Amino acid sequence: MRGSSASLAFDEGTGTDVFDASRYGNDGQLTGGVTFISDAPLGRGHALSFNGSGYVTVPSAPSLQPLDSLTIELWMRYAAFSPGVQ
Repeated sequence: MRGSSASLAFDEGTGTDVFDASRYGNDGQLTGGVTFISDAPLGRGHALSFNGSGYVTVPSAPSLQPLDSLTIELWMRYAAFSPGVQ
């Protein structure tokens, strides 16, 4: 498989759905304590804020089951860091 299996920018700004920009349509759903914020890093619009119990669910699909390798890329900003938290 070539190209991205999923590309979720999390820039929708409202709602509970996040949309996959790849050709596979691996859209996701926000669950629990996840909200959109408008002060995304690098001035890129919206981002997600997690309160510690929320998550994003993307249903299983053949395009998300790599045959030999997988790369995950993300931008993350800590609001606060607590020693010992992993």
